[in-house]
Amino acid sequence: MASPAQAKPFTKTSALSIKKEDIGKFVGAKGSLIRKHVVNRARDSLANRLGVAACDIPAPHVTIKHLPEDDVVVAECAAGAQELLDEVMKCISTHMEHVTGTRRPSPVKKDKTPQKSNGICHLNFKTHMDDHLVGKYIGSGGKNCKALASELSALTEKMGATSFRVRVVQEDIYSNKRMPSKFFLIKNEGSEEVFIHVSAKFAGNPKDLFRAIKSRMISSVTSIESFTNAEAYSFPEPDYLGGAGTGLELSTDKELPTDDNGCYIPPSPEYSPSSPTYTPPE
Repeated sequence: MASPAQAKPFTKTSALSIKKEDIGKFVGAKGSLIRKHVVNRARDSLANRLGVAACDIPAPHVTIKHLPEDDVVVAECAAGAQELLDEVMKCISTHMEHVTGTRRPSPVKKDKTPQKSNGICHLNFKTHMDDHLVGKYIGSGGKNCKALASELSALTEKMGATSFRVRVVQEDIYSNKRMPSKFFLIKNEGSEEVFIHVSAKFAGNPKDLFRAIKSRMISSVTSIESFTNAEAYSFPEPDYLGGAGTGLELSTDKELPTDDNGCYIPPSPEYSPSSPTYTPPE
């Protein structure tokens, strides 16, 4: 490979597919576009290939002129190495495509094969329940949710919906899991905010499935029997005194002194002369 600093320059003249009136747009003010997009870019490209700094590559010379006899615009290029001249010609070609708007067509992207949907439809319901009713809704071992799922499957059998699953989720302030942003609100009184997730295998429109199960989902929430503590107060009060009763009784054989109104009169303090005395030993 010849050195970029070789004394005898390598030259090439190439016709450009631009008109005379487009030379200014191609060259730029005081040659700014040629300098930026051809000269400097060619130097940078060759410097990267050689592993040297761009300032170590002598700048090529590029002149754009119109030849009136042939009515053609040409680029006269000179560089200290064939490798640099080749880079200059590549940069001129690319710059001309940008100026004239005749860029090479981008490679056609292959259409991605659309991924088949897994056919799982998800519907979310939000409601409110008292805490003790949430467990009643789910049932022991989730039996009530499983029974509800079976009912929904029977309701939508003709629609082709299968494999229903009903899941109850209570929001946890310590969890990072986000609650659904889209849901149907079932109005109900209760202290706890509850989400009921329903999923099923269904290839149709989710709106159709929602309409089919909507009324049953509403009744599943509103038909829960209200819990009452009335029976809790019907049991006898526990005997903490071991059968002795909760009342206190005063028993005495002596008749207590009372006044004219029957009120008890406590005895007054009295002095007793028979108080202990000290007797010295003989």
